[in-house]
Amino acid sequence: TYYSGKYKDFMDQSEKVVTDLLGPHVPFDTALEVWTTIHIPQAKSNTDKYPINQRSGDLDNHLKSVFDAFNPDTGAKAKRKAGRGMELSAGLWTDDALIQTIHASKVWASPDSEGWIEIAVKEKS
Repeated sequence: TYYSGKYKDFMDQSEKVVTDLLGPHVPFDTALEVWTTIHIPQAKSNTDKYPINQRSGDLDNHLKSVFDAFNPDTGAKAKRKAGRGMELSAGLWTDDALIQTIHASKVWASPDSEGWIEIAVKEKS
């Protein structure tokens, strides 16, 4: 999915990705290990090698947005989506509290890109 920079828009896009890619599915409900790379959009004038400045945001905040987006739609989130006529998502997992191990990084996306997020999930044995 593309990272829009707007929390609400990103959340909606992420939920759509779960629905589009997985279709009807049973969310993970066991201990998980997750790999995530956040490709941060950058201005064409940016020459910083690594996204370690304030414009790129805190990695932990990006991860929180991603992980929350893949939770099932319940409560206020479900009401907001239903009120906007959006399909509710069963989520990628039943709760992001199942994540026990995280491998995460943030990098600059190419200057002509809107950015994106890569995520891989594995059940822990």
